[in-house]
Amino acid sequence: MMPSRPPFWPVRARSRSPVRVYYALQLLRHLPTSLVVVVHVVSDLHLGPLDLVLMGVTMQAATVLCELPTGVIADIFGRRASMVLGFFGMGVAWLLVGLVSSAITIIVLWGLYGVAQTLVSGAREAWLADEIGEERIGAVLLVGARVRYAGSVLGLVGQLLLGLVSLRAAIVAGGLALVTCGCVCLLRMPETGFVAAGTAGGSARPLVVLRRGCSVVRASRVATAVLVAQLPLGAVAATFDRLREAHFLSDIGLPRIGDLDPLIWFGMLWLLAMCLGFAGTGMVIRLEARGGVLAVGHALTVLTVIELLALLAFGLTGSTWLALGAVLAVFFARDLAGPARTIMLNAQITSSAVRATVLSLSGQVQAVGQVVGGTALGLIGGAWGIRAALVGAAVTGIPAILLYVRGAREMARVKRG
Repeated sequence: MMPSRPPFWPVRARSRSPVRVYYALQLLRHLPTSLVVVVHVVSDLHLGPLDLVLMGVTMQAATVLCELPTGVIADIFGRRASMVLGFFGMGVAWLLVGLVSSAITIIVLWGLYGVAQTLVSGAREAWLADEIGEERIGAVLLVGARVRYAGSVLGLVGQLLLGLVSLRAAIVAGGLALVTCGCVCLLRMPETGFVAAGTAGGSARPLVVLRRGCSVVRASRVATAVLVAQLPLGAVAATFDRLREAHFLSDIGLPRIGDLDPLIWFGMLWLLAMCLGFAGTGMVIRLEARGGVLAVGHALTVLTVIELLALLAFGLTGSTWLALGAVLAVFFARDLAGPARTIMLNAQITSSAVRATVLSLSGQVQAVGQVVGGTALGLIGGAWGIRAALVGAAVTGIPAILLYVRGAREMARVKRG
């Protein structure tokens, strides 16, 4: 029997149900909201557009450079160890953003937050799959998505209310929530299903583990299709996330109801999107229960089609209300596609010893798409306007649909035998 816990990790957790621990982490992880951070650094610290861009670029660069290496680390030294360090790092960085005033320091902290985040991203789902088994992970991930929405709503409302008193206090509270995640992992997180890469019939050297993870992907047409699809979808996500508010403010306008501040409008839109996502996750849960991974694969294709059509409508329309509906549709489809994609990819990973590496590889491919494709589409926006960039993003995402269709067909072929 292989050791389930890396011997060097000094603190033994008082084990709790892995599902309950996962739900608790989903709730706490999504209590902090970046909206409060943005308002603070713009209105209180007067960071300019270049500073804001550098914050985003620094985090994306950290993801590109560290996502895959930290996944390898999680496969070698343990998912619990990786998540403890990641959550503590995220919490301290977020907390300090609320305490300092230097633009350079905030940019550096945001980059450190990005590095710490990569320690969590691949390890979390890998740990869960090892603890509860692949046959249960789909349903748990989907319920976890609903818990995430609940945490996001509670966090947004709570931090906005606290922000009315002190934005710094609201940011610090968000950092403490992330530190609490680290404490939960340290004190309550079981790790009984983990087998270190070095004890799973091969070397524990990082490059060897990386090659084994890539071999798992190459051996599965479905996994290859899902991973390659993240490249254009990364460009789509980066363009939408960077330009949606600017498109409303510069090109379309917001509804004129009273004297509501744009920040309040965007906050209300975000809340409504999360409520729709919470409701929509229930449909995907029922779909997964009835049709399994194959049904989820078909749903992922449909959700991607909805996302790109809604993005195209958002880029072309001049109607405020149609634009609001299109944005909600993009949020809805993209948020549901996330857990569906993880379920589909998890089902293709044949070796638990490289699970975090493969999941991190997906995140890194998407990050590359965000940096490269998002930058190219941003240049298009600078030359021909925001509408051109949004329409270009919708077109850029079409190959992802074709790849998902191919992946779903391959799963159907394997199922038929």
